[in-house]
Amino acid sequence: MRLSLFTVCTAALVLAPPLAAQQTPQPQPFAASSLEHDTLPLSGQFEGVYIRTGDSLLILVSAAMLRSDPESGQTRLGAVRAGLGESVADGTWNLAYASAPVPVDLSLSGGDAARLVTLAFLLRISPDADLSRYWIVFCLHDAVPGGDPLGFLHSDRGVFQQAQR
Repeated sequence: MRLSLFTVCTAALVLAPPLAAQQTPQPQPFAASSLEHDTLPLSGQFEGVYIRTGDSLLILVSAAMLRSDPESGQTRLGAVRAGLGESVADGTWNLAYASAPVPVDLSLSGGDAARLVTLAFLLRISPDADLSRYWIVFCLHDAVPGGDPLGFLHSDRGVFQQAQR
């Protein structure tokens, strides 16, 4: 059986979903903070938007403020990494779907604060990942490779449920 080009194109138009049915991902706002409860050398507050598209999550930070602990002395931030926090059965959490580290070269003396320029993070995620199980986490890494994290910032654990409403 031979199909004409007209028949194939007509069938494709009939079977294709209408353009209006295809959804364009919309940026959703988030805020992440550790200012109220952090005992690590760095704490801060980030604000921005995230956009989910299939197998990726783009996190754009448009406002970022960091503060060093007054007792910590000199602190040198080397990189920031974004990921998704996930609850573990023992009451702790893991970092899932982490981004590549974004280099930052920032030195703060005890008690100093600084603002960062816009930061962008790309997380590769499973297309069928249920984001309602996760929350946004930022890890602040020491300039010395392999060192302990200097701090964590996290969004509300319901950040992705809020977008579904």
